Amino acid sequence: MKISITGSNGQLGTELVELFGYKNDLQLLSLPKHDITDDSIVQTIRSFDPDVTINCAAFTDVDACEYDNRAVDVNFLGAVNVAYACLKSHSDLVHISTDYVFDGERDGYREDDKPNPINRYGQTKLWAENAIKGMLFHKAYIVRTSRLYGKNGDNFVTKFLHGIENKSSVNMVRDQFGQPTYSKDLAEAIEKLIQTEKHGTYHLTNSGYCSWYGWAKEILKLSGKDCFVNPISTQEWKRLTPIPKNSVLLNRNAFLQGITIRPWQEALASFMSTIT
Repeated sequence: MKISITGSNGQLGTELVELFGYKNDLQLLSLPKHDITDDSIVQTIRSFDPDVTINCAAFTDVDACEYDNRAVDVNFLGAVNVAYACLKSHSDLVHISTDYVFDGERDGYREDDKPNPINRYGQTKLWAENAIKGMLFHKAYIVRTSRLYGKNGDNFVTKFLHGIENKSSVNMVRDQFGQPTYSKDLAEAIEKLIQTEKHGTYHLTNSGYCSWYGWAKEILKLSGKDCFVNPISTQEWKRLTPIPKNSVLLNRNAFLQGITIRPWQEALASFMSTIT
């Protein structure tokens, strides 16, 4: 199989390259050489003539998305470029989206629940979802995930471990809930999803959920480091960017295809064993 991977040097892209590389013909597309916001990306992908294109490229700094035009350029316009390349090359598209397309006012979200983003990051990702569905219809997999972390990139786990160095205590929000998702597990789930040839919208996360506080406590336990984690409310945190309070994704469509992902605690322990 011929597979194009945008954002191939990121957390998820790196895992996909390792997973697919030994048995497939890969086209690796990443900055600075390959920019999905440049129209040339269309011809680059078309010239490779892939069977599947996996779009991992994104601008994921949620706070910066509120004011930085790269949010629209990368998350929306860049995604449209990739989708157009897929349309012209008759390639399937796997597009990585986010739990932040939802407002967080429910206990959990199925794939067919109506999105209602409350920040610009979620809005730009939803624009991309809608455009891709309109352009590719039965040739796209929209994959929403949550709180992604992995070995190659900046993420909550590494930021937290770095942030507690030489500190006796840190504050963590106790009333925002989501699903930490290990990029290695997500890559393996995507491989299984492609094999189904059942296009549509999927939620793919590690199972279970936790608050930022709960995640931090588990990281701390696994690291063996000594630091007090103080649980605080969203109101006390006073973050300017609105964040969904409960963006837990229900992996219903994946389950119907026989795709399940291990609990987030197990995945975190596996990842922590590689870095500590």
